[in-house]
Amino acid sequence: MFYQLLFQNRIGADIIMALDDVVRTTITGPRVEEAMYRTLRWIDRCIAAHKRPEEQNLFGIVQGGLDPVLRDICVRGLVDRKLPGYAIGGLSGGEDKNSFWRVVAQCTAALPDDKPRYVMVQMTLSFQDILYSNHLKFV
Repeated sequence: MFYQLLFQNRIGADIIMALDDVVRTTITGPRVEEAMYRTLRWIDRCIAAHKRPEEQNLFGIVQGGLDPVLRDICVRGLVDRKLPGYAIGGLSGGEDKNSFWRVVAQCTAALPDDKPRYVMVQMTLSFQDILYSNHLKFV
């Protein structure tokens, strides 16, 4: 099940996204809660399977649909594990823009400021390299 993680360890990925259980944001009810708790169980299995934590960064993915309580539970669970970074997952699945930004704001406010936070968006770019830290050494 965690071959994806082992493969990324082997190829030397800088950032590895943990496995998560994703449901469409337009779904409500027990399936969303089930997916969120499964995601928390899987992060523990990913941490145990991760072979190169000193060299590679394992990011946990916040799930919970549009439910603020489930999002809070997931954020707290991931932050307690002291991961090197976090992704806000389960978005861009049909929710309106206001719901998208509400969830992003809620999760961002609860995640550590000193750790990378990632969110995928429906645009032509979903991740950007920031060269600022590389330029600092030349100053």
